[in-house]
Amino acid sequence: ETFGLKMHSVMLTSVPTLSYWNPTTVAVMDKVRELRAANTPAFFTIDAGPQVKVVCQPQHTQQVASALAAVDGVLQTITCGLGQGASLQ
Repeated sequence: ETFGLKMHSVMLTSVPTLSYWNPTTVAVMDKVRELRAANTPAFFTIDAGPQVKVVCQPQHTQQVASALAAVDGVLQTITCGLGQGASLQ
């Protein structure tokens, strides 16, 4: 999990500090950690912005989406499924 946050770690320790996160960003990361502690396999990633992307298996989509939608400050959750996968033409 910390591997995916290395860019943000560098930004937070730079002078001046640079952070794209807001309190809701951190709350969503905490909620994903809670879900994982309760045996729901969900993982997060963050690009250079405050939006958290959460990945889970299809059978957990509604549970994860509902848990994230209940986090104070979350304005919208968007769900999408998996594509058909790679193929050679």
